[in-house]
Amino acid sequence: MKTQTTHTPDAVRFTAKRLATASLLHAKTMAVASLVIATQPIHAGGLLEVYTRLTSQADPSSSVTDYKTKAAEQNVITQKRGYLPRLSTSAHGAYAYQNITESGSVLFPSGQEDFDRTRAQVEFDQPLFDPTVRPSVAVSKARLEQAKAHGQMSTEQQTQRIIQEYLRLARYKELMGSTDQVIARLESESAAIAKSNDAKIATVSDVQSIKLSLASIKRERNAFHQHQNRSLAILGAGPEALKTASINSAALKRYFAAASPVTGSGSSSGDLHLLRAEVAEYEGHASLEKRRWLPQLSLYAQYGLYKDGGSVFGGPLNQDLYEAGIVLRWNIFDRGVNRSKAKEYEYLKKAKEAELAANQKEREHLDRSAKEILTESKRSVAELAEIVEQTKVLKDSASRAYDAGKETYMNSIHAYLASEASVREWINARHDLVLSQVIVNAQAQGWNKSLVESVDSLFASTK
Repeated sequence: MKTQTTHTPDAVRFTAKRLATASLLHAKTMAVASLVIATQPIHAGGLLEVYTRLTSQADPSSSVTDYKTKAAEQNVITQKRGYLPRLSTSAHGAYAYQNITESGSVLFPSGQEDFDRTRAQVEFDQPLFDPTVRPSVAVSKARLEQAKAHGQMSTEQQTQRIIQEYLRLARYKELMGSTDQVIARLESESAAIAKSNDAKIATVSDVQSIKLSLASIKRERNAFHQHQNRSLAILGAGPEALKTASINSAALKRYFAAASPVTGSGSSSGDLHLLRAEVAEYEGHASLEKRRWLPQLSLYAQYGLYKDGGSVFGGPLNQDLYEAGIVLRWNIFDRGVNRSKAKEYEYLKKAKEAELAANQKEREHLDRSAKEILTESKRSVAELAEIVEQTKVLKDSASRAYDAGKETYMNSIHAYLASEASVREWINARHDLVLSQVIVNAQAQGWNKSLVESVDSLFASTK
């Protein structure tokens, strides 16, 4: 009678983790160490193509941002024109009729008369000193920067969404590939058992166990398929996009090699850009209100022409008027309104400065957290890579033991399922590592086309 040694799935997993822990110090720090490095020429991936297509499409929200930016640019021009001279003219011609009835006086006898009356005037005003123009221009420039920041934030958000969805698409494609292999194996086993109908190969409970395992893995695959379809829908892509959504081993190694160390603080990101512009706007408003009480000087000149066609008071009258000089406008006392308004803007400025400081502090915290997560992801991938190797050893050992009659059929199946489950855990951990590195890079350089191009290199094809 053959002696059979049985191992439960829990025992298999426990042994694998124990072996992994024992060899943890010798594990690789990168998951790519267990990959075969391709030597074929590398071609561009599919992420950049998806990004170019989505960003080139007409987006109503981008049109809104463009028009607001153009309006802000025009407002800057408007405020700068406060330095230019102003030239105005007015003229009118009229037909006049007067009827005078005078009693008791011979100086203005009674009578009626009609005549033409013409008035024309030209005025020239050149500001010499206007303290409100410069802060008005500063306010307009700050609003222009805000409009640009909104556009930048919209682009960053779109870029982040595209990169993350494409990475998610690659993750679920790889997970589906793993489950497809398991499903094929279990279906083959199930068909073989049904065909042989031999209780010596598997008992009824073993057959049911395989069916349950098959149903479970199919359910898992369906979940991966739903996630994959969701990513395709968000990217507006069809199944053809799956052809390029595969991480290249050689490209992955180069990506991680080039990603360390990461420098930069993401200070050019759209949200910080917006806050700085808002601080500048309130600063400009405060300066404008403080300067309103200051005097304004301008060079003023006027020419006037007056022509009356005549009246009972006298004959026709022609008059030319020339005037030139300096005009002083000074709002000496405005009830303290401008100073009060200036304080209001100062408080608003301080509030924005505090918000900016808090945002920068939060960003520093996120930077540290992202780098810590990246370190933990590297450690997790290394541990799981070792577990994958050890569970593969156990799977092969269980298969050989079953062939030799020293292991039960179901224990060999459980060892296989445990091995494949560890592979899927490693796939998830590896994609978590990639995403962690991308986030660290994005926080340093921003979510922009340059980042898209670097991430696209991960999906380079060797075909």
